[in-house]
Amino acid sequence: MNDRKYLLDTIKALNNLKQQLKSTHEKILEKAFITADSDADVYYVLQNYTKSDLNIIRKCLGVSCVSTLRKPELASALRTHIINSLNSLLCRLTENEYKLIKCIVNSDGIMPFRDKYSDLTLYLRKLGIVSLVIMDENKFIMIPKDILQRLKYLVNSIEVYKQIKFNENINQLLRGMLYYYGVLDFTTAYKLISTYLDEFTGDMFDIISIIYENYWKDYGIFICNDHLCYDYVDNYHYIVEQQSLRKNIEYKFFTKDELIRAAKDNSLCFNEYDNNFISYLISNYVINKKEAEQITWEIKLDIKNCYDFNEILHETTDCFTISDYEQLKELVALINDVYYNCNQWILKGFSSNELNKIDINNPISQKNKYKKYNSSFLKNYLD
Repeated sequence: MNDRKYLLDTIKALNNLKQQLKSTHEKILEKAFITADSDADVYYVLQNYTKSDLNIIRKCLGVSCVSTLRKPELASALRTHIINSLNSLLCRLTENEYKLIKCIVNSDGIMPFRDKYSDLTLYLRKLGIVSLVIMDENKFIMIPKDILQRLKYLVNSIEVYKQIKFNENINQLLRGMLYYYGVLDFTTAYKLISTYLDEFTGDMFDIISIIYENYWKDYGIFICNDHLCYDYVDNYHYIVEQQSLRKNIEYKFFTKDELIRAAKDNSLCFNEYDNNFISYLISNYVINKKEAEQITWEIKLDIKNCYDFNEILHETTDCFTISDYEQLKELVALINDVYYNCNQWILKGFSSNELNKIDINNPISQKNKYKKYNSSFLKNYLD
């Protein structure tokens, strides 16, 4: 009962935090709107921003030696940089950002604002490419007139689109790798990503620049010291330490399609053991597929984060009404299968069963661990 209450309290706290973040985001968005007409140029737009806004744009554009300028001079310097750098700025975009820019351009530089565009427009605003404006009490997304004509040509550039697709490819590969490996240092990430790129003539700096550009867009990764981390990693120090102890194990190879699937949707990466567990939950409890998949995903995250197996069993079984010993054994056996067939971060993407099969020294012995944990768990549960 205490565990269930703790779980409900945790869910409530997370929901409250989510609402607070949403409220903060709405306040930031509301302050981003200025009053302007459709003929406004980029200098006029920048002049209507706060000095703090201009400094954010300056940092995002990488413009140096202008932070001490007064607001009018700073706005002028930023305008010049934006106008002269439109091609390179477009090449920094994700495909969704690019599509939104193209949509605005095709709407003659202005289109009604929608909440679904909020994240995209806030980033594009930091580049100085678009502005959020209020006209006749209505909200719009606008491209200033003096850069609109240039963008009409650039958005149809094949080279720009190829670079954007390349950026997207890099970030999907990285996110897919982090789904399976959890943590990668920059050098290893570059080497692994390079193996999937055809006719790539750049260097490590090019790849890392693309990664870093999308890192602070909240692309699902975070950076700790010199490591890239999956956003669900709880203790990256431990993962790094455990991976370093397994120098005899290479990172497991995944196909490009497998990495892209993992980057797009975690549920596409459920294996047969996960699906068996999901089917069991749906068949034996009042639960739909989405809820069963969420429970399975959370179990897999606990496994990847190296939580105690006994605790995983307790937390999972406490969520369900178990009628008898045989049902308990069946549920535990299914969780056990999920555990030993889960791609683990400390094992560099391998599951424990895979390492056993290829005869690599694996500290997680399935036979011994099953006997140790499951026997004690079943006994304690019944007691």
